[in-house]
Amino acid sequence: MMNGTDHLRVMSKEGKTFYFAARWLCPEIRNQVAIAYQFCRMVDDIADQVTDLKLREESLGEIYDTIASGSRRNPSCHRILELVDDFPEIKTPLLRLVSMCRDDVPGRIIQTEAELFDYAQGVAGTVGLLMYPILGGTVLEGRAAAATLGVAMQYSNIARDVIRDLEENRQYLPKEWLNNHELKDLLSAPGCLKLGISRGEGEMLVVDAIKKLLNLADEYYERGINGLGYLKARNRFAIRVAARCYQAIGNRVITTDRKINLRRAIVPLREKCLITITQARWIGNDLLTPRLETRPL
Repeated sequence: MMNGTDHLRVMSKEGKTFYFAARWLCPEIRNQVAIAYQFCRMVDDIADQVTDLKLREESLGEIYDTIASGSRRNPSCHRILELVDDFPEIKTPLLRLVSMCRDDVPGRIIQTEAELFDYAQGVAGTVGLLMYPILGGTVLEGRAAAATLGVAMQYSNIARDVIRDLEENRQYLPKEWLNNHELKDLLSAPGCLKLGISRGEGEMLVVDAIKKLLNLADEYYERGINGLGYLKARNRFAIRVAARCYQAIGNRVITTDRKINLRRAIVPLREKCLITITQARWIGNDLLTPRLETRPL
């Protein structure tokens, strides 16, 4: 049974960077963002942690049908449906998010860069589109920047979790970036022997692919941040801080000796505070620049 603050607790525990940045949002918007975050986390956890594929499909299918119909029968969806009532435009990205998570089954191997982008759009670009109206976005032009920022954050996630995803039998680094080899072979001595390469050569292929992913992420971060003007002025700084803190994950994914960091990369609180200080020069610009408004959603 949900209580009045469980969504905030979930974000504080599972989404520390978002929770940290959300301190610069007003309480009402922070509450709505936390509700959206909790829903996305619930869907992601079902997709990743429910090992019974039939139960997984049934659970995500029920959530999809609940959002599509607007039925209040599923208590886990009550709050997100209240957000849909307030922001009807978030219904479509919510449905795509659930649908993409249903398709993201164990054993999946991303083959191409285009497939990677489509996947990231489905599981994270949709989150950007979900947050966009909550944060005050009102025009079509800003949606692309919101989705792009979501993709950038997902690329950071993928780079950070290469090893963990592999342990869960998922490969998101495109196979075409790895000379059409699979990660499980490149990161194991028997696999490299089978491919006729050294273990070091195998790991270097993976390191180069991760760097390529992070370079793409950096491009997308800039595009997304350049679209902050479409949000309400009061909300821009929080998203700027969240984006820069997430982007900083990339600096910790590869070690100084060009190895994959086997410890899950995190940005410690002290570094988040330093990032916030460096972004403070944008506060005046964020607060004083009028919102970009052209065509309504």
